[in-house]
Amino acid sequence: MGLAAVHELADLGLVKSASVEVRVHQTTPAFKFYVINREQVFFGFYPVVKHTVRIKGEPHETYDVMGKDACCSTTR
Repeated sequence: MGLAAVHELADLGLVKSASVEVRVHQTTPAFKFYVINREQVFFGFYPVVKHTVRIKGEPHETYDVMGKDACCSTTR
């Protein structure tokens, strides 16, 4: 969910208010973490998958995170 989508919830009157805080680190993300209404927490690891990519025509194996395919768990 993008920043604009979170604010749109409030703009449409679906929630009383909405805010977003993004914290960035200089490393590949290992997990995603959402806190909703200071009550619900959604947490999920980004799975690491092996890919073969071509660099200058030669195949090289690399590892990458698949953020969009990561599942979230919920807790209160």
